Amino acid sequence: LRAVLAALPEAAFLPLPLPQSPAPDLLSPTDASTAAPVVPPALDAPTSKGKRPAPPPIGPYHLEALLGEGLEACIGEGGLTAVYRATHTRVGARAAIKVLHGEHQSDGEWIERMIVEAQLVNRIGSPHIVKIVDLLATADHRPALVMELLDGAALSAVLDAGPPPAGSLIVVLLDVLDALELAHQHEVIHRDLKPSNIFVSVEGRGTLLDFGIAKLLGPDRQGVNVVQTE
Repeated sequence: LRAVLAALPEAAFLPLPLPQSPAPDLLSPTDASTAAPVVPPALDAPTSKGKRPAPPPIGPYHLEALLGEGLEACIGEGGLTAVYRATHTRVGARAAIKVLHGEHQSDGEWIERMIVEAQLVNRIGSPHIVKIVDLLATADHRPALVMELLDGAALSAVLDAGPPPAGSLIVVLLDVLDALELAHQHEVIHRDLKPSNIFVSVEGRGTLLDFGIAKLLGPDRQGVNVVQTE
């Protein structure tokens, strides 16, 4: 790919088309075979209109919609988790917070998987993997991962807009391959690689998302609470 990149004309490096309202897939996948049984509606259960109301503040973070900024707090949602745009109330830092849905709060396996996701991402330490900077809990004791808030769009949304410039796409893929190479050096297998789990920044660089079902191989599991997987 690097050899191909060097041979491409300048026109192959036009900016990638980024949608105005991206909804990155920072979420654990929906799998009917592994999802917990549905329990009575929780605090964040979907309303009759299908929208999940924003949870209360999480630790020192307030969701931006609650601060009157006119932004939709929920920027992505899957069958198990939702991701919210948030702001730290004291220092003003902006973040994305991934929260397990209330109906899965009694599912010990998925709670453990979120903890492992944070541990694996920090074990790898790649600049091309979304950063997880803290692990908090909601008022009803669900795990909440505090992540960097990325500016751009998921690769799936970019591809939906039409064929992207080849050179710019290769730059993104090389970033992701670098992330995967480093993950494999740490014996971590992502297991859910797809365009919606690749984020394209406004600068045209790639970031790998969602290690929710990643698997750690080998005997060196120090500092990681390993969830058994097939």
